[in-house]
Amino acid sequence: MPSEDSSHVTNSSFCHPVDCLNGVWKPRDPPYSTIEEYLGEYDYGLDFVWDKCGDKKEVHLTGKEQAAYHEYQTQRLLNVMNWVWEPRSGLLRAWNAEDFVVRMLRSPGGIFFLGDSIIGQSYHWLDYTLVGAGIPFDHNPTYLLHHDNKWVQQHVLQKNHPVTRRLLKRAGVPESRLLRPIYTRINSYLLLGEQDVRPILENVGAQKGFDWFPVFDYVPGWDTFIKNCTRRRQGEEDTVTEDSILVINTGPHWSRFSLYMLPDTGTEKKQKERVTDAYLQMTNLIGSYLAPLPQLSIYYRATSPGHPTCTNITKPYPDSATARSFEVDVTERLIQHLNNTEKKWARRRWDWDLFESHNRIFERTIRRLAAKRKRRKEGANWFYFDIWDQALQRPDSHAQNIIDLDDYSDCLHWCVPGLIEQWMKHLNHWIFYESEKKQAI
Repeated sequence: MPSEDSSHVTNSSFCHPVDCLNGVWKPRDPPYSTIEEYLGEYDYGLDFVWDKCGDKKEVHLTGKEQAAYHEYQTQRLLNVMNWVWEPRSGLLRAWNAEDFVVRMLRSPGGIFFLGDSIIGQSYHWLDYTLVGAGIPFDHNPTYLLHHDNKWVQQHVLQKNHPVTRRLLKRAGVPESRLLRPIYTRINSYLLLGEQDVRPILENVGAQKGFDWFPVFDYVPGWDTFIKNCTRRRQGEEDTVTEDSILVINTGPHWSRFSLYMLPDTGTEKKQKERVTDAYLQMTNLIGSYLAPLPQLSIYYRATSPGHPTCTNITKPYPDSATARSFEVDVTERLIQHLNNTEKKWARRRWDWDLFESHNRIFERTIRRLAAKRKRRKEGANWFYFDIWDQALQRPDSHAQNIIDLDDYSDCLHWCVPGLIEQWMKHLNHWIFYESEKKQAI
């Protein structure tokens, strides 16, 4: 995977992880001129490669239309990948797959991805990149809890492979660490299940005893699962000393559309206030579940924006201020071209205009939890990963899968690698920054 050459860069040249998120998108120099040039760096000879934006099996189209769509999405991938993030000051650490795995070996549980399908895109990028780097993994070995749960994906190093032996020696950790995953995906779109969601929604106006339809992926007891995976083991106390990492998000599904149980009475403002009240209660509950866990660093990746007119835009905005000036009235722009009354009603209830304010709620919760952790010097470490402005500048970078042949393509998920890769490289930078800061104390 291509990355910045920082072999000559001193730590003082690196940007602070928060400051790295302030910047602009610049043209790649030199650009990828053909898909073959791009594939020369991103095709690892696996059974899958990101060679176009969107879905390779676009079911809404057939024949020549599908072929033309795929050709367009291949060109879009080149366009997306021909822009690179430039922080206003400093540099990001270069990505190195083996360094990352060594860092995860030095933690009890490695890295976890908890949340919805966009968090899932980050997991898929890491999976593709680590395997593509020649690092050998076994997927869901049968001795692991949840090995047969379709919403949990766990990856452990192949114990006897020469690459594993070399990485284990570099990490300086016991053989026992190989029994546990390096990276894990837990699908949980709302983060909470019925047992927690029901009282929250009833508190804000849902009818008591409402019918519950399990339409969202959820792993019951995921908090206990993470607690067990990240606890210290006997014999590893002196070597497995780094924090396990939890990357977490929930946002798009906390909307009037998804939370069908909430009443649609009162003004639209009142209806949205119910959603926001529920979201606040959720953040507090998630905090109470995770805050006590030791040796865990939690990175809440902000919900990324949707861009209603993403299919009409072919390049990033020049800066954050321009993006903010254009990306206003998101709900009205999402429905303005619709003639179908039912579709207008439904899409207005997607509540994309709540994403940023809900981000602020989670940010405040994290600040409170981080301050409490600093005072008590125990429990989980909390970080707010604010990718909003960076993502707002990239209306061109969405997946654009055709959701509705007449009037809607996916302007919420992202074209991978694209922005997803940028977030993962940034996370890598942040993880090593925190490790080095701890070592310097």
